[in-house]
Amino acid sequence: MSDSRADLAAAPPDSSGGPFADATATLLDWLARVSDVPVVLGPPVDDLPDDPEQDAPKPSPGKPGKPSTSTPVRLRVWPLEFLREPELRNVRQREPFRFRVRYLLTVAGTHDIAPVLDPVLVAAVTAREVTLVLNPPQPAQWQALRARQRAALVLDVAAQVARTVPEAPMVRSQLRIRDVPLRQLRGQVLGPDDLPLPGVEVEELTTGKRTRTRTDGTFTITAVPAATSSKLRLTVKGRHLLVEATAPTDHDAGQVPGTDAAADSDLLVIHCDLEEL
Repeated sequence: MSDSRADLAAAPPDSSGGPFADATATLLDWLARVSDVPVVLGPPVDDLPDDPEQDAPKPSPGKPGKPSTSTPVRLRVWPLEFLREPELRNVRQREPFRFRVRYLLTVAGTHDIAPVLDPVLVAAVTAREVTLVLNPPQPAQWQALRARQRAALVLDVAAQVARTVPEAPMVRSQLRIRDVPLRQLRGQVLGPDDLPLPGVEVEELTTGKRTRTRTDGTFTITAVPAATSSKLRLTVKGRHLLVEATAPTDHDAGQVPGTDAAADSDLLVIHCDLEEL
């Protein structure tokens, strides 16, 4: 098996250190330990000899069961796809992004593939580094690889990407709690000829609170900051209108372009043309 490990020098070096490269390096290292033939990283190839008997692996002298041929018999490894793993729910911290890399293992250089695949198959059943997948590639995948369909092994290797969570800045000053006075915002939406408009959606953009006008066109939104102006968004028939209601003063609220919004005591009356909404 030392020959297999030495032959891995032909594979692209693991220089990036990313999850995909780590998974590939894990698989190649595991195959070098369990396989009796050199392992290379590459797609399937059609390089079989014309005469099956000429290139059949034969036991080496003094090493029963280990194939010895004059032609280069190799185990070729090629990634097929990425498969996402279900996320684990952890209330304390966010789990890493977990996925699997699926690889295709094929034999090149011999018709007698059983002595090459058998050691890998047996070792994969109990291995922790890889997972044996009994799901052969589809004909379309072989066609995409430009290789003939053949017996092969499919192995999954687990990988993950750590999710970095930014640290919250340390609070170095004393916390201050300031009371904000709240008020109740009452209004009425009138259309042409001062007719009440029922069913109009009214949203207070500062708090995100929503309500709809009643049959008489009135609406009420509670717990609105009293010291700031309120921006309202009216929605009817799929159209929107923005209205700004100033904080309560001794005089009426100013005019808003496209509307006639005035404060009548505590009631905000909004005049609008339905055709403009």
